[in-house]
Amino acid sequence: MRITFEGKRVIVAGAARGIGHAIAVAFAENGGAVTACDRLFEEVEAYAGPAKSGPGAIRAARVDVTDKASVQSIVE
Repeated sequence: MRITFEGKRVIVAGAARGIGHAIAVAFAENGGAVTACDRLFEEVEAYAGPAKSGPGAIRAARVDVTDKASVQSIVE
C-alpha cells in the first residue's frame, strides 16, 4: 500500500536541515503541497519548488515556532 498526499497541504517545521528537510522532501515527492518552515529561510528557499521526483511542491516560509503569531500566520 502506497500512501500519497496529492491534494493535501502539509506544514513542516524545522525544514532547513536534517530530518525536517527529509520529511518536507518526502511529502512533496508523494504529492503534498508542502510549506517548509524554518527561521533559516534562505536554506529552505534553496530547495523550494517542484519536487524532483513526484507530483508535489515545496514553498519556503520564514517561521519561528517560539513566536505564536509567526505560527498562526502560516496556519491561516
